[in-house]
Order: sequence, then C-alpha cells, then structure tokens
Amino acid sequence: MINIKGQEGLRGAALVVAVMLACNSAARADDFEKFQERARQQKKELISKLMDQHAPCIVTVEFIAKESFMGQERKSEMESLAVMVSPDGLVLAANSRLQGLMSMGMRMAGGMMGGMMGSMPPPQSDTEDLKIIIGDDDSEKYEAKLIARDSDLDLAWVQITDTKGQTFKYVDFQDSVQLEVGDSYYTISRMGQRFDRVPLVSSSSIAAVVQNPRPLLVGSGTMSWGGPVFGADGKVAGFVVTQPPEPGEQGAMSLESMMNMGGFILPAKKIVKAMEQAREIAKKQPAEDAEDAEDAKPGDAP
Repeated sequence: MINIKGQEGLRGAALVVAVMLACNSAARADDFEKFQERARQQKKELISKLMDQHAPCIVTVEFIAKESFMGQERKSEMESLAVMVSPDGLVLAANSRLQGLMSMGMRMAGGMMGGMMGSMPPPQSDTEDLKIIIGDDDSEKYEAKLIARDSDLDLAWVQITDTKGQTFKYVDFQDSVQLEVGDSYYTISRMGQRFDRVPLVSSSSIAAVVQNPRPLLVGSGTMSWGGPVFGADGKVAGFVVTQPPEPGEQGAMSLESMMNMGGFILPAKKIVKAMEQAREIAKKQPAEDAEDAEDAKPGDAP
C-alpha cells in the first residue's frame, strides 16, 4: 500500500521541477531576447559608423553620353554612382555605367540570344561634359575628365580637373578586407536627385566565390551597381561590377546568370593593381586625348 505522504512528496517534487524548468526556460528566453537586442544595437552602431565614415565618399558622376549605332546618333544626359578614391579628386565608377542606355542594354544582352546578336556592330559611345557632385549638394559641381577605362574589369577612373583648393574624403582601397562565403557585407549608395541624394545602406552576406573569368564575390542581396562594398569591420572589400557574357557567346543563359550580371564584387586588391596602372596611363596620356580613354585601359591586372 502506497504511503499518502510519499505521494504528496512526489507531487511536490514534480511541482518544484516544473517550476525550475519553467524558470530556466524563461531565463533562456530572456537571455535570447537580450542577445537579439545587443545584436541589433551593434548592427545599428556599425551602420552609423559606416555612414559617418564612408557616405561622404559616395559621389555622383553627371555626364552626357553620345552614342552612334547603325547610322543613328543620340545624346543622353545621365548620372552614375561612383566613389572617391583619393584626396586629389580621383573617382572610381563602373565603366558600363558611363555609357549610353543603348550601349548598356546591348552589353547586358550580349550572348543571351545564343549568338544571334554576334553579327551586329556594337554601338559606339563617348562620354563628355563630366561633372562630379559631392554628397547631396547639386549647387556645386566639379569639372572632371575621364582618364582611363578597363572594360574587362568594368572599371573607369574620372579625375576632377579643378578641385577649387579642396581635398576630398575618400575610400582607401589599399586598406581592405578579404571576404569569404558567409561573411556579412555592407553597401552604401545614394538615391537620386528627386530624393535629395540621401545615402542608402544595405547589408547581406557573401553567397559564393567564383574564379572564372576572374576572382569575383557573389552577394546574396541586391547591390548598388557601381558602388563600394564594406566588411563588418568597416574596411572596403571591393566594388560592384557587371559581368555580362562575351559578345557572340553561344548558349542559353539561366535566369540566375542574368540576374547576377550586375551583382558581382571585384575584390579590392584587384582594384588597387588596376588603379596603379590607370594612374600611369593618365600620366602618359596628353590632356587633349583624355576623353578618348576607351583604348587606354589597364587590362586585367594579375
């Protein structure tokens, strides 16, 4: 026969265990909420630091794109996101963004139709009347010139010709970080004139690393084509470029390939080598030929 006191003792013990488990679960939930709050606060602090440090370096290139295609000519007023990369007014932009809409469209479409466009002559494009807009101030624009292009890497360098005695805040690509799959990254861009060119920050993580046709990082989120990419430590990691198929490339492309053409990150170390070559090219290039920099490209630096 079971002792009633023993039964009551078991019930009491079970109740104590249940209370302890409930308290422990509540404590774990409380710890998790605190962890989440700390993570959110740390991310806000990082974004604030990135904005303070790097947003002034994100500039806008205003230019006129002159295109000719199959006997037709057109001029378009355009803008491109870019980043200041030296205190003397050297600006890095995506080469494909410093072109007319027709040239950009055909470059992105190259190869998508299984080589059917291979026999068509590419549009001829030129960039003129370049100006640099610093931050959100449209009232003061700096005259500039195109000094070098690298169409393989999708990079272009624009130099402010009259700094008006100023030195500029810039992103130092020599002080960089190397990202790997799973690492977080941050991009800073600017909205258009309609939205007062306010800086815009976004974050995601590296989804893949490809080696062909060159080492490139693939982001898992939307990136600002022609803008810099930063690591979680605030150092620059690379620059967002396009990687469309080669003209006349055969074969169908997957939807993923088409979506990723404007979402590759060229590592910072690659950009530093190309930038050194671009400066050397600019020194040798006569001032009157500066705008004809299409063929003066550094090439795919090793």
